[in-house]
Amino acid sequence: MLEIIVHGIDIWQDSSTSELTVYRRVAALLDHLFMGTAIELVDGECTSESTKAAMALYNSCTGRFGLVYGRKIDWMTIVGHNNERIELSANEWKRANVSDTIALTQQAKNLRSNATILSKLIKMGCTPAILAMDWIGMCGYLYYLTFVEQHGIFVANTFAKLVIPTSLDDIESAVTTINALFKWRV
Repeated sequence: MLEIIVHGIDIWQDSSTSELTVYRRVAALLDHLFMGTAIELVDGECTSESTKAAMALYNSCTGRFGLVYGRKIDWMTIVGHNNERIELSANEWKRANVSDTIALTQQAKNLRSNATILSKLIKMGCTPAILAMDWIGMCGYLYYLTFVEQHGIFVANTFAKLVIPTSLDDIESAVTTINALFKWRV
């Protein structure tokens, strides 16, 4: 993974690149990270089935009818179990020079999507918490989302700051990022 970063430094310096370009750079690392595991990476603005089910429930409770759509997610981690696709986390990217308003809106959407995914996992008896990512340009963070049952709230805490360096001077940040990603894999 470090080799991918070092070889890409010259082409990764432009911070005004599109969201897709930023995503592709990080995705190259994630492909290697999850290679040989049961985790599948689903990208391309895929639809979250967990959020779709939550919207359908909300609509039935409020008397709204019509088509229900799940949230579009940039990249999801999933695992297959008994011929079912189980969503593990939703992860989002934005290009480097987005406004603070757009960045916060994206992060809030990702938190809500992951809260919905975590709710489903808790109901299945799988896990009390998940790890997910948000990226803006070549900087991101991995966060830990948990449900505090006694208060009925979800709490997100930063697990690690993630940086894909754009110069050899910042290569140390790549090691920190790679270590954090390997902790996520476990």
